Amino acid sequence: MHLLSWETLAGDADRIRIRLQRDTFVSDYAILSHRWGKPEDEVSYEDMLAGGYEHKKGYAKLIGCCKQARKDGLRHVWVDTCCINKSSSAELSETITSMFSYYERAKMCYAFLDDVSLDDDAQDGVPPPLFSRSAWFTRGWTLQELIAPTHVKFFDASWSFLGYKTDKWLTPTIESVTGIDSIVLNIPATTKVMSIAKKMSWAARRETTRVEDMAYSLMGIFGVYMPPLYGEGTHAFIRLQEAIMKTSNDQTIFAWTSPPATPLGHGFEHVSTMLALSPSQFRESSNFKPLSLGEYNKTLAKGGCKLDYATTNTGLSIRLPIFKIQSVKGLYAAFLACTETKDKVPSAIFLRAGADTPPGHFWRTNCNNGPIERGGQPWFSLSGRHDLATQDIYVLPRFTSASEQNIEPAWDKLDVEEIKKPTLQRFKSAPQLASTGVLEHLHYVPDPGIHQLKFLHLVRRAVATQQIDRLVDREDLRLRFSRATLPPRNRSFCGRAEVLQGLTDIFFPSKRSTTRAPIICTLSGLGGIGKTQTAVEFSHHCLEHHIFDTVLWIQADSHESLIRGFSIIASKFGLAETGASDDAIITAVKMWLSDLDQHTGLPGDMAHSDKWLLVFDNAKDDELLTPFLPWNGPGCVLVTRYSRLWFSTGVEVEDIPMLPFTIQESSDMLKQLTKMDRDFTAVSELLGGFPIALAHTAGLFVQHGLSVDEFTRLYKQNSVSQNSTFVSHDGTSMTLENLVERVSPSSLAVLQAISFLDPDSIRDSILIPSRPLPLPGYPKGVSDLIWCRAELYKYAVITRNANANGLQVHWLLQNVVRRKMDPNERQQALSTAVALLSSFWAKVCPEEMGNEYGPRSWEELKLHVIYLKAYEDEMTDSEDGFSTKTEFLRLVREAGV
Repeated sequence: MHLLSWETLAGDADRIRIRLQRDTFVSDYAILSHRWGKPEDEVSYEDMLAGGYEHKKGYAKLIGCCKQARKDGLRHVWVDTCCINKSSSAELSETITSMFSYYERAKMCYAFLDDVSLDDDAQDGVPPPLFSRSAWFTRGWTLQELIAPTHVKFFDASWSFLGYKTDKWLTPTIESVTGIDSIVLNIPATTKVMSIAKKMSWAARRETTRVEDMAYSLMGIFGVYMPPLYGEGTHAFIRLQEAIMKTSNDQTIFAWTSPPATPLGHGFEHVSTMLALSPSQFRESSNFKPLSLGEYNKTLAKGGCKLDYATTNTGLSIRLPIFKIQSVKGLYAAFLACTETKDKVPSAIFLRAGADTPPGHFWRTNCNNGPIERGGQPWFSLSGRHDLATQDIYVLPRFTSASEQNIEPAWDKLDVEEIKKPTLQRFKSAPQLASTGVLEHLHYVPDPGIHQLKFLHLVRRAVATQQIDRLVDREDLRLRFSRATLPPRNRSFCGRAEVLQGLTDIFFPSKRSTTRAPIICTLSGLGGIGKTQTAVEFSHHCLEHHIFDTVLWIQADSHESLIRGFSIIASKFGLAETGASDDAIITAVKMWLSDLDQHTGLPGDMAHSDKWLLVFDNAKDDELLTPFLPWNGPGCVLVTRYSRLWFSTGVEVEDIPMLPFTIQESSDMLKQLTKMDRDFTAVSELLGGFPIALAHTAGLFVQHGLSVDEFTRLYKQNSVSQNSTFVSHDGTSMTLENLVERVSPSSLAVLQAISFLDPDSIRDSILIPSRPLPLPGYPKGVSDLIWCRAELYKYAVITRNANANGLQVHWLLQNVVRRKMDPNERQQALSTAVALLSSFWAKVCPEEMGNEYGPRSWEELKLHVIYLKAYEDEMTDSEDGFSTKTEFLRLVREAGV
């Protein structure tokens, strides 16, 4: 193994030099246990060879470790960040399999808690307040690093000594946080006599960066070895269990009680359903203890039980006493050689048999709190237990040739009360039988893989009936719908790599909550900071790389826009009846997203929603959004808004604040958008790092061929000339002001009119004038309007909407345009907006049958009427030739707003 050695410089105890000694064999060394920082911050093996690593953040950690080793009289230290040559797969594999022994042989282990600080007034013999909440206790690798060494010293972020793991005042806290028995903390060798379920429970609430490491970090604790195979994902945990089963007949390995946190990954369909898919399924299993063969036979079928079992290509082969539950077809209780009750009553699991499976072939069911005995009451009196017959059985994988269908059935939901009632009655009628805590504490929990099974059965039928093309078309509907409703991708999008990575880390953590609640995240920040564009980029990326099966984009700035978005989803996927109420539509969509079987009776042919991303763009009110948020389902929710979401219900919401670009990032964006290799530093300093300002400024450079000096001079002149009514002098507003002043009078008139319309859905046909309009300069015909629209596109003032039948404008630009108008212009623009809507209303009015516009146009028009209501108090009937307020009130009445 490679070790670090240290030496004091020039007799100064505060100055120390470290160096790497390769292939060193020493018996006395210290070892560090810590949380890794960012890879670029840690000192690596390559850094130690090359030198020049003293500037890295992780270097201070190495120095602190070596100084502590010096105090303990140890000349060598092992640190995983820099003592492993990770470029050598052979060395990495050897180190991973030897890691437990490295920590076991160490004279001293230093547990460095970088998120704990010891206060100056801290009391002796009392753990710091943050000690029990340190993230060190949540990491997978630190479990063996706590257990294996005989001596573990805890230190805070400043290397202040906190205590030994064996200190009587500290051990109870560690035991409470980790679930590890105090005897194991004091005598590590006692780990070997702990049950498999107990040791698994220690890891149940821990996480690792690489999913495979969750299994690899447990090899030493279980005393098994297997070659690491990065890339195998969670299948590593299956290999770990198979390795354990080769060395032990402890049946607590089957005493998991919780469903897996996520649906089945690829390859698990070939794994026996007897095995857990993750250590998290053992989080409530710490009290299970194995029964000896004598105890097992004594309490159940005397002489007929066995402890051995084996994995085969049919499934797990095992002999178990089995009891048939008569009230449910194909449901059985099987009894393991383990218990968690003082009277050593064997614990039960539940098995299912299909109508077409041969005798002795079962699947294990997925229940909450039973399958395992939790009630403390025996299944049978002593004499009654002997009547149970043992069977040699196979517990099958999801895919199996033992079934004619080749796939585990998608079991119907169990009616738990119907199971309990007749079974308990049967127990009471027989004198030798007693009540069962298993049945009394059985709760139905949907199988996370249920929809995968349903889909696979559907595929099998489609192949058999030669209807596979129809199935493909149906599955493709979600993708087509997602692409049709998403805003267009901004091909000039740049930057925000850290935000996009942050979203990925939040939405795809190494461990999902077992509640199956969606992960909710907000992108928060000021207007014009790029929240929507970042959400659009992330959504398109997810679709392009098949990260989500469905991406649903909802405008969330008003109740009406939220209802409209949900109505489109319900209509497209047949989730609600035609004419359903708003509440019914909201409920139907949320039930569909929940993916928990409640929606199976709904009309339509969409059986499930799979993995989805639901985006609420520009949400302005927590209370407005709350009724639309799904609280269940295998999906993620992304919300763009001014500030973070907060819920009184205690729902956890992650937040990524969107900050302005740095000067360098702003300059890079300007270079990319203008395709000019110039020094844009001076321009970037003026604009404040807002993407919307940078995009519009790039348009000015391209359109007018400005130099940096020319733009800077014009910008400063405009800044000086602003009057006191200009509320904001930030770079974004100033840029938009400059932009508005540069467009032609006709294009400006179009901007002024649409500043009073809903910014997200302005159809081209709405803007076509059919009468003289109050606003001077407004285009008089379609050709003039097309020219103005082209000019606004060039300046990036407007963009096309998702349906490519209209335009969108940023609300920040609308604010600037409205603010720049004098009172007379404002009245004329407001009247023009009402006149345009009035003309378009006549075309789409539902009473006029056979027109070219559909209900969607009518709904979009209602959104504009709702948007205009905010300016109703400014409307008058004094304009020549057009009564603005009277006409608007008519629109409100006829639209039913």
